[in-house]
Amino acid sequence: MYESWAGLPSALLERYPDLRQAEQQLIAANARVGEAKALFFPAITLTGTFGAVSTELGDLVNGEGATVASPGVDLLQPLYAGGSLTANYRAALARLQQAGQSYRQTGLNALREVADALSRYGRSADEIAAQRRRETAAREGLRLAEMRYRAGVVSYLEVLDAQRQLYAAETDRAQSELGRRTAAVQLYLALGGGW
Repeated sequence: MYESWAGLPSALLERYPDLRQAEQQLIAANARVGEAKALFFPAITLTGTFGAVSTELGDLVNGEGATVASPGVDLLQPLYAGGSLTANYRAALARLQQAGQSYRQTGLNALREVADALSRYGRSADEIAAQRRRETAAREGLRLAEMRYRAGVVSYLEVLDAQRQLYAAETDRAQSELGRRTAAVQLYLALGGGW
């Protein structure tokens, strides 16, 4: 049986690149909703001027000019936008909802890919164990065939056939081990590059 992966924390999926991208798109869409909502309210700006005034350039350079200060407050509010503010707000909400759906779908895809990779990795361990048993049996079959050949009971063709079966079993085991390593790489990638 293969080792248990049931304890893998879902926080590992935070490294999943597509999920991180979808999360950032969701955050940006939420910010755009805030921007669209803010356009409904008046904009207040505090401005002012402070300086010196003089009719002579020499007075300004020497600091003898009259000091002038003018504090100011500007209040800007759109009087009529023809419904564009409401439409812009609704569009931002729709984009937020779309980004949320995309984020959920990306999360489900990430979980599916991890689950599939874990399953492949687990099955590969079982497959390697079965291939090793087959290889052991083929090795024993070759040993028995060689003993029967030396005893003169069978022809050398049976020994060659037993060798062929052993080589096939060794090749299949090697392929299974390669499959396990490939499954480990796929799991590594599904988890966003490591843990």
